[in-house]
Amino acid sequence: MANEFLQRGIRGTSAHTDAAVVFEGLDWQQAGEKPEKCPHSVWQLLWHMNYWQDFMLAYLKGEAPRNPEHAAETWPEDPRPASEQDWVQEVERFSAGL
Repeated sequence: MANEFLQRGIRGTSAHTDAAVVFEGLDWQQAGEKPEKCPHSVWQLLWHMNYWQDFMLAYLKGEAPRNPEHAAETWPEDPRPASEQDWVQEVERFSAGL
């Protein structure tokens, strides 16, 4: 039952938004812009979410992921993706992890 609720939440039923489509319509250049008074760009947030998603998936598989020594390791330095390909790959990585 808990698994069903989790799946429904991730895939956007009831009051939830489908997490797999949250980045649709946002191009790679827009994703690199840091809005005023925001500490991170969408690119940085996506990269950070992927870092921890990969960490938790490894942990759930029984692996022993390395804990970062510093929080900075979990964020990309550059607020912008280097290319459109990098952006697409990170969005696909996020969706695959769901």
